Amino acid sequence: MIGETLTASLDIEVIRDGNSYSERLVVGLLTLCICIFGIVGNAMVIVAVLLSRKLQTPANAFVVTLAFADLFTCVANIWNVVALLFPDGKELHDRFERLTTITTKTIPLCIGVSLFTLAAISFNRYILITKSRAVYQMMYSPMKISAMVIAIWVIPFSLLMALELLEDRSLPYLVYRVSILSLALITISASYLLVYRHVRQHFERMRQQEVNNRVDQETHT
Repeated sequence: MIGETLTASLDIEVIRDGNSYSERLVVGLLTLCICIFGIVGNAMVIVAVLLSRKLQTPANAFVVTLAFADLFTCVANIWNVVALLFPDGKELHDRFERLTTITTKTIPLCIGVSLFTLAAISFNRYILITKSRAVYQMMYSPMKISAMVIAIWVIPFSLLMALELLEDRSLPYLVYRVSILSLALITISASYLLVYRHVRQHFERMRQQEVNNRVDQETHT
């Protein structure tokens, strides 16, 4: 996912800046390899979850969402690859303006969805590990999971649509990327830190219990 994100932004900049064809060729071939592996790998994840009932868990609903977002990112990047490998890539982008617009809108949307999904997966792990089964099942019922997945797609889409109303979009798009990345990193870091603290406290209680049991045994003997 990180590689797809980097190549997505890198491809557009290389095309627009008019770099030499040899530089674009290297970036294009690298991006093509990432896209092929991404398409095949994410498609295999989706098919595996759809075909196996054992894999159809609440957590894997978010994994499938992540796979779809990354799959769409790779597919959208194919157009950038074509423009990079074509000698007149900038003219090709300008000639098919509608396709270029769809690509440049799809990639930020899918990156936002991927980041929100990673945050949702980390929070799911936190609830699964630190809370009771009853609480987990209550929070992750099929209806609530569906609502969460819809929200994961709707929020980045709504933010991007709001940016379309602005005349100068360069700074708002930067704010969009930074805010989504920051929110995802904060959620992921907090979730796993809380999981670590919970596991550490659990082992400390177990160790203390063993010490107490050993003391009781020595006292009775």
